[in-house]
Amino acid sequence: MSTIVHVENSVIQFSYDYPERLPELIALAHVESGNNDKKIGKKGEISRYQILSQEWKHFNIHYYSVVFWKDYHIAAQVAYMKYSYILNFFHKKYKRHPNAYEFYLAWKYALTLDINKVSYELREKAIRYYNLTFLEQTKN
Repeated sequence: MSTIVHVENSVIQFSYDYPERLPELIALAHVESGNNDKKIGKKGEISRYQILSQEWKHFNIHYYSVVFWKDYHIAAQVAYMKYSYILNFFHKKYKRHPNAYEFYLAWKYALTLDINKVSYELREKAIRYYNLTFLEQTKN
């Protein structure tokens, strides 16, 4: 599989060749869609990672690849780019990486939400993601 390249702020960023193996993305797919590659969310989120199509187009240099969102390898590449973006944002703003709980909330709300004002249901999903991430990391 070839590596997809993402360009942001005139910096070329190469994505990981097999992001579907990352514990964080494995856990995310479980929480978001139950690993269902064909799931479409209420707001139009697509793929096992439930990425909005406009985000998909932003994070993928191949604009029309949104047509191939059911391919889990391509979906994982786009998810990895969004994952990297969130990590970079936290590092620049807070001088640290987010914990799994913070990451999940950032994933759902694209870094625009005060994490103290989220619904009980979303907090429960974030805790589930946190626990699944820990379990996936201990497998490796």
